[in-house]
Amino acid sequence: MTEAAIVKKICAHNGSMNYDALISIFGLYDEAMDSVVSRSESCAKKVIGRTKVRLCRAQNCTGCSNLHLCKWFLFGSCRFDKG
Repeated sequence: MTEAAIVKKICAHNGSMNYDALISIFGLYDEAMDSVVSRSESCAKKVIGRTKVRLCRAQNCTGCSNLHLCKWFLFGSCRFDKG
């Protein structure tokens, strides 16, 4: 199974889903990951998708729908990218 398929499934569930459900859908199991996640028995295991896309700060653009993508970030050369 590809990483893209996993990300697509998480996004289809509004950006997060239960860890156990994700494991059962894709038949994945990573012992190291599971041991880290399992340390806290009082918490539910949940996978949450994250992105560096952010809402528009200017809030006065026409037609932007409050979402901007930096073309330099997409090309991997944005001077404001701290990652």
